[in-house]
Amino acid sequence: MELTMRVKPQVVVWYKFFCGSMAALYGLLLFLGVFIVSSLPPDDEAFIDGILLLLVGPPFAIVFGLGIFWDEKPWHWVYGIVLICISLTSCCCFPVSIPLLIYWLKPETKSYFTPLEKSGPNGETRQLPNEKTVRQTPETES
Repeated sequence: MELTMRVKPQVVVWYKFFCGSMAALYGLLLFLGVFIVSSLPPDDEAFIDGILLLLVGPPFAIVFGLGIFWDEKPWHWVYGIVLICISLTSCCCFPVSIPLLIYWLKPETKSYFTPLEKSGPNGETRQLPNEKTVRQTPETES
């Protein structure tokens, strides 16, 4: 009996850590917006900045937070590219986002998110690049 197992690329682990960090950062924007709106002296510019932080923080915190929990979905590879590219709008994120994007675009990572295809055009079985075939012996089957 043969089992086919997908090998999770290391970049997926780093991507989840990245999504968690960005979700926490955007979550902190919510608290910063509340602080600016409520405690500073009434200044039109500060009030507008606080409102913008209140409007931008929660949606991005949710979007990046969902990146942590969704895994092995066929569309999640594209979702990851979008999230990484959103972080490229800040030069502070360049040292993390650029290497993450480079590794995210590798074929091994994309094949991790594609559905398993077991038969070729002539009906033969083929192994995808990111799969490991494990042969079970009768004593290992349980």
